[in-house]
Amino acid sequence: MLALMKGWPAEWRERAQHVVDFFETKLSLQKGDAAGQPFLLSPWQEEVLRLAYGPRHPDGRRICKVIWLEVASKNAKSTLAGGVGLYELLHSGSGGAEVYSVARNRKQARLVFLSGRAMAIDSAPVAERLHIFRHSIEVEGDELAKFEPLVSDEDTIDGVDPQAVIFDEVHRFGHAGAGVVRTLQAKQASRRDPIMMFISTAGEFDTDTIAWELHSYAKGVIDGSNPDPTWVARIFTVPQELDPWDEKHWPLANPNLGVSVSIDFLRDRARAAKKSKAAEAAFRRFHLNQWVAIETKFVDIQLWDACPKGDLRDVLRELAGQPCCSGLDLGSTRDLSAHALLFPRPGETFDVIVRCFMPVERLAEHIENDERPYDVWAREGWLTLTPGNVIDFRAIRLSIEDDFRAFKLRDLAFDRAGAANMTQELDLTLGEQSGLPEQDRLNVIAFGQGFLSMSEPTKDLLDLVRAGRIRHFGNPILRWMMDCCTTVQDPAGNIKPVKPDRRKHKKRIDAVVALIMGLARARLLKAKVEAGAGVSVYEQRGVLVF
Repeated sequence: MLALMKGWPAEWRERAQHVVDFFETKLSLQKGDAAGQPFLLSPWQEEVLRLAYGPRHPDGRRICKVIWLEVASKNAKSTLAGGVGLYELLHSGSGGAEVYSVARNRKQARLVFLSGRAMAIDSAPVAERLHIFRHSIEVEGDELAKFEPLVSDEDTIDGVDPQAVIFDEVHRFGHAGAGVVRTLQAKQASRRDPIMMFISTAGEFDTDTIAWELHSYAKGVIDGSNPDPTWVARIFTVPQELDPWDEKHWPLANPNLGVSVSIDFLRDRARAAKKSKAAEAAFRRFHLNQWVAIETKFVDIQLWDACPKGDLRDVLRELAGQPCCSGLDLGSTRDLSAHALLFPRPGETFDVIVRCFMPVERLAEHIENDERPYDVWAREGWLTLTPGNVIDFRAIRLSIEDDFRAFKLRDLAFDRAGAANMTQELDLTLGEQSGLPEQDRLNVIAFGQGFLSMSEPTKDLLDLVRAGRIRHFGNPILRWMMDCCTTVQDPAGNIKPVKPDRRKHKKRIDAVVALIMGLARARLLKAKVEAGAGVSVYEQRGVLVF
């Protein structure tokens, strides 16, 4: 750090040392193997703090007003930010210092706050100056000073007077975040020495978001094309042109490698990332800190085409009376709906029958808007046209009842959105309230559309397609929707399909969503049959007929 401070006046050095001493002598770490040990700053953390808090104007005001810290996941940025929040609360020199940890939702907003809170509780010299509550930290003797989490909603920021604002994962703020950032910045006008800190991993490549705007500004500060002494900006990333699998590049995005993130962890994530494009995109984004398109193509359509087809008319006779499960994705009243049936078959294969429905009086409109031959698909039997200009839910229900009788349909999973009435009627006619014997009923099951519910069957479907174990009979509607389907991935590696914005895209994935939900239930059915037999009956003699 001597080279960094070369030529600095004594006051700058003292100010920089004060914040470093606060971290290293007053605070201790609270997570991982280092829990309970002093917060010894990594060189890159110390550099950021010294640059942000050392340089001063002649009147003593801090030159830095914005800290931009962009680094890969698990590099202790929230912990560092929590310490900054405590420092600003206690040492900003501003009466009634209000410090806010701001994020897109309350859970995220609390992460930085909770890091600061935990360190404050564990530090007697800090804790004795504070009143520490579950959702707030206040300063003894200064009833207006506080450190709190805050959701990035313009309705929640009225009346605040922030000394310091810490924005966590600003890439998640989306298109609405610009107003929040600028409003909070304007509300700092009454403060003599305010500061903003942005901590984030790389986000979605979308030039209309505040995250991309600020990221681009920070790049200019770093490369000198946009000099701004009020910013301290650091972007730790593996450049796109470098080999993402070469371990020697990983420290570029992970300056805390060996401290808060381990090489074994990154190796595990890299192995998982090589299995799919979606997983690779997530690895690049969260662990190499590269801005990538958040949506990733779900499956190579050539792999889909390579799956067995067969003649559905011949196979229908073979499937008659066989147990199956299904997924139901109901569109809006004017839109397309899909019911996908999945039959466990010998050799770890699943047969798939997808029935799609559309209001007949909307046919021409959908042909024009989607540029798809729905009329041809209807003539070929892949699409059922229901009467009127809105979807006839009765027709869909009757179709499901026919499938129940023809195929021993056991479980039907449905998306809660828009399906309440339909599923209630099915429960009355075929389910728990039908009076049918328990072993003959249809189980109607609500299926969540979040990562937790969708990830496992989505990955399962991808694996089955790659192995050629989905027999889809060449259904052209399902093929088109499979080609339309993209997925997103969360930091934990979970994936789910993304429903296209119908205002921007001529794409649909209704049948794919129904297929994924049906597969989840079909896997359970298959497991139950195998568990009852002790060994796989599919391998021995095919699917049991219940």
